[in-house]
Amino acid sequence: MRACIVVESEIFRHPNQRVMDLETVLPHTFGITTSDFSASQVQLSAATNVFVGITRSRHVLALALRREVASEALLAAALQQGWNIRDLSGPE
Repeated sequence: MRACIVVESEIFRHPNQRVMDLETVLPHTFGITTSDFSASQVQLSAATNVFVGITRSRHVLALALRREVASEALLAAALQQGWNIRDLSGPE
């Protein structure tokens, strides 16, 4: 596959075990936090889903997530690691 977009999704195991996959995984991925995803089945599922999604593309990878979870720290870390960031949500 030449290009892939991974869209943030909600992962849930039970009504009280819900996470948003990119919100959960990206802070760890960009080195902002350290997470043990194996400690929680729902977090492990989120990490697995993101891993599968991002390993499909060979040329272009895009990640789509909610603006409110794109913290300044996350954006700074992504920029430092060479990612291009675009806000496609339009004017507020």
